[in-house]
Amino acid sequence: MLCAVTWIEFLFSSAIGYKKPSARFFSYIVKTVGARADKTLMIGNEEKTDMAGSHALGMDGILLNTGIDSHSATLVWL
Repeated sequence: MLCAVTWIEFLFSSAIGYKKPSARFFSYIVKTVGARADKTLMIGNEEKTDMAGSHALGMDGILLNTGIDSHSATLVWL
């Protein structure tokens, strides 16, 4: 599937004021970028907070598994 990225925004929970996996955090992100949850991609490194919270709102997610050392990384589309 070919898709074009029209908007990239990096938002951090420390700057937003809500903590993950709160629905408020993910709702704030979607509202801020002016997108629909089902058209928004969450990239995170923690399954419990990043993926569970975003999936609860209907977002797709990519889990960045950084592995044991800083030289290995795995991307998993969830």
